[in-house]
Amino acid sequence: MIYIIRFSNHALARINEREINIELVRLSIIEPFETIDVKFNRKACYRKIDDSFIVVIFEEQKDEIVIVTV
Repeated sequence: MIYIIRFSNHALARINEREINIELVRLSIIEPFETIDVKFNRKACYRKIDDSFIVVIFEEQKDEIVIVTV
């Protein structure tokens, strides 16, 4: 299934504050090291980039993935 990836305003603010490349966030969703279920019917995934980790909290909706925070 193909999903549209949409970023919440909060996620975009965090990406900007933390100076994270948005393509690395997309890569973390598409090819995560691991994905787990978390609160409120959301999921968390992560990916190691150099010496850091990118953790993405998201919701899977009907035809899109909504990134809640990074």
